[in-house]
Amino acid sequence: MKSTLSALLFAAGAAAHSAVWTINFDGTEYPALDARMDKDLGAKRIEWTFTNNNGVEGRPAPWQAITDVTSPGITCGLEPKYPALRAVARAGTDIVVNWSGMIRMHYGPVLSYLGAIPTPDTKAQGIKFFKVKGDGYDKAANKWANEYVLDNNRTDVVKIPSNIKPGMYVFRTELLALHGNGLPAPLGGPQFYTHCFNVNITGNGADTPEGVTFPGGYKPDEKGVAFTIMNKAIWGDYTSPGPALYEGKHDAPVGDSPVVYVKDTGIFPEEFQKKYEAIKEKEDAYSLAANDKFNSLNNPGPGQPRGDMTEFATFLAGHVKEGEKLQQELEALKKEAVELGLATPQ
Repeated sequence: MKSTLSALLFAAGAAAHSAVWTINFDGTEYPALDARMDKDLGAKRIEWTFTNNNGVEGRPAPWQAITDVTSPGITCGLEPKYPALRAVARAGTDIVVNWSGMIRMHYGPVLSYLGAIPTPDTKAQGIKFFKVKGDGYDKAANKWANEYVLDNNRTDVVKIPSNIKPGMYVFRTELLALHGNGLPAPLGGPQFYTHCFNVNITGNGADTPEGVTFPGGYKPDEKGVAFTIMNKAIWGDYTSPGPALYEGKHDAPVGDSPVVYVKDTGIFPEEFQKKYEAIKEKEDAYSLAANDKFNSLNNPGPGQPRGDMTEFATFLAGHVKEGEKLQQELEALKKEAVELGLATPQ
């Protein structure tokens, strides 16, 4: 009974965790780091790698939230490492972030930063980040930033300021879920889902905005971090955490769109990529199914009562079995990656 309950809790927890699935810089789409499988498959990404937290009974928990703003993990995840690849984008163009499934009631802001990185051996915690987007609560629409992303097919669009100095940058983006504030440990506290990507920004700007380092950019007791959402009457008082927004300029980009070769996006060799995408599609559908089920029960249509959460428990019981089958397929793919020389034996 204990192992069954643990499995259900693990599945429920994993369903609540959010991650970036793909990211588009200046018209070119790049795979984000898939913490469920990429490390074991030898994938090369533009995202900084990080170490998974442990979940229920020590099982790896992909995209586990960082809850302590004084932890080094608040920068780019636990033990972040410089990525093998980098994106390229013109100043003035869009970054389109495609997030995984998310729980609607995990209300909170969506925040994005850029930080110049002088050398590949610069530690993530030494980068000075300036805020380029900081959506929080929209009082007029009675809507949180995470809801806007969810309703936009889980997509967020961030503008690269046109007047910043060209060079190598780290794009840092995150969801902050506030629902845990006011709850006792270990469930309590803010939940930061943070991801970092390398991008070479071109252009003719000269501005070098002041930035903040993480940890340090947030304070544990500031309103944007410690805000309790239990009282809806005070939602209008919410202010996103961190430094002030860098307004910058947003003029049209200079020059033609960059030419990016497929190999520089992190795509695997064609035949292996097809197998990878097939399993990833199943993994993504598996994650979304739990999110969608939970959202449908807790956010019914106007005038409709909330669903019975025992229905969610029954759903999760079957969901866990499906996950075990997916894990077997993934193990076979890992073996093939080693045989092809893409990955090293673990």
